[in-house]
Amino acid sequence: MFIESVSRKNTMIKIFYFLLATILILAQFFLFNGSLSKTPMTNFSSERAMDHLAVISISPRYPGSVQHNIARDYLLQEITNLGLSPEIQKSDIAESNEILENILVRINGSTSDEAILIIAHYDTEKGTPGAGDNGSGTAIVLEILNGLSRIDSIKNDIIVLFSDGEELGMLGAKAFVNEHPWMSDVRIAINFDTITIGPAFMWQTSPENGWLVRQYIDAVSQPMANSWLYSLSRLLPLDTDLSPFIESGVSGYNFSTSYLYPEIQTPQDTIEIVNSSSIKHAGIQGEMLIRNLVNMDLSQTQDQDRIFFNLWGAIMIHYPESWAIPLALVSTFLFAVWVGLGIHKHILNYREILKGFSIFILTLFSVILLAVLLWLIGFLIKPAAFAAWIYDPRHSQNDWLFFISLLILIFGSTGLIYQSMLKQTTFPNLITGIFFFWLLIIYICSFSLSGVSYLFVWPLIAVLFSSAFLFNEKEIVAFKSFIKPIWAILFLVPMLVWIPFLLLFFMVTGMGAFPIFVFFMCMFSGIMLPFYFQPENAKNKTYTVNTVLLGLIVFIIGISIS
Repeated sequence: MFIESVSRKNTMIKIFYFLLATILILAQFFLFNGSLSKTPMTNFSSERAMDHLAVISISPRYPGSVQHNIARDYLLQEITNLGLSPEIQKSDIAESNEILENILVRINGSTSDEAILIIAHYDTEKGTPGAGDNGSGTAIVLEILNGLSRIDSIKNDIIVLFSDGEELGMLGAKAFVNEHPWMSDVRIAINFDTITIGPAFMWQTSPENGWLVRQYIDAVSQPMANSWLYSLSRLLPLDTDLSPFIESGVSGYNFSTSYLYPEIQTPQDTIEIVNSSSIKHAGIQGEMLIRNLVNMDLSQTQDQDRIFFNLWGAIMIHYPESWAIPLALVSTFLFAVWVGLGIHKHILNYREILKGFSIFILTLFSVILLAVLLWLIGFLIKPAAFAAWIYDPRHSQNDWLFFISLLILIFGSTGLIYQSMLKQTTFPNLITGIFFFWLLIIYICSFSLSGVSYLFVWPLIAVLFSSAFLFNEKEIVAFKSFIKPIWAILFLVPMLVWIPFLLLFFMVTGMGAFPIFVFFMCMFSGIMLPFYFQPENAKNKTYTVNTVLLGLIVFIIGISIS
């Protein structure tokens, strides 16, 4: 007999555990507000950076504008005040009388043939003061330069590029790559673009990033990065000023915050939407990383790509992408053991497992259809708000309500569907079908998107171990006192991996990837099904129905205030 839980009391305990774990996992996104320094060497000041930002982002800084000249002169003066000698690289804008003006400064190290380039574009589009995009990055780099200028001796040169014309197609960065003699010395480029609110993520690297990732994790006290963002950046045209350098074979990092306000690139993109703690987090990450790199051998900065992610807070897991296939084989072995154990105990059946697999696919389509239907209802009620999400991933202040409502709705809907499907087959066969689907996704990712594979392999391994305790004919092993902590910890693994992923995916893509987002939500609810679902109470649909209703209520509230 397969036993999952015994009482409604246990259901309430599980709900409390799930909510508490979710709160603690999401809390990591607020931990960076305190002191982040490992050593006194970090001189970055968010207060000074915000002072720079206040001057830079008074009004739009498109090439040829008054504020563009003011920002240029301010940067030149601040660099000169540091005892450095800035220069301007000028480049004509095609089909225009305007001239791009890159601002450059170089700090010489003991060697003269290897340099680290730090980039931020200081121009804006017309009609926006550009505090977030990219006065923030400009202020951060200027303040990083303040600290770096005070280092007594360094091995590698440091080049700072305040690029112009990024909003016109990365023209300033391209001009440096194609025309400036310093380009031949650049080994690593580090770009800062659009720091508004939330933790600053190292969201992109150049290909063959193994060496880069190791240096980043070793150098930074509170790193925030993951390889699924890196994989996404290789699939989608997410061009920044780093792109021309990567295309030229230079290794590099990209820093940004994941949350994009709707005010970005609008007249409301003012200093009020920039959080000083985010500036601090980005600046200290950048300064720590650069201080580590300035004395390293930069002749070989490429190595096998790595899979990497925050487990919680500053704890990062990373390993070579070549491990993806072996880990897929490990998960296959554990799945085979699971199936073998179930068949041996006459709990599982191959035909019923395939039925469970088909039911999960049906569940995925049903939940996605339900979510799209809700989106259409929202579109009919508030067409302007919902249509905007299709074309632009920027968020409104109320989007967190839609995130929560979808999470609640999908968990409730999945539970409701599986309650109904217990008439077709047993719960063990149903969840084994889910595990089989996850296993197929693991292989797809391992061969084509290795950086994403960790999202699937570790949760499946953890849940297979945890659920294996439930195969017992004589007693409720899962809730014996010595098993409870192990069971809870193992079920914490998919939550640690997936809750940050879902939140960040929603922030990065918005409603532009709505069906994919719902698919991921449903995948998460499926792998968590052994945790929150009670097959022995299948006839009582109170919890699942109330969960669906709660999700609908939150969704309606979101629509009403959007």
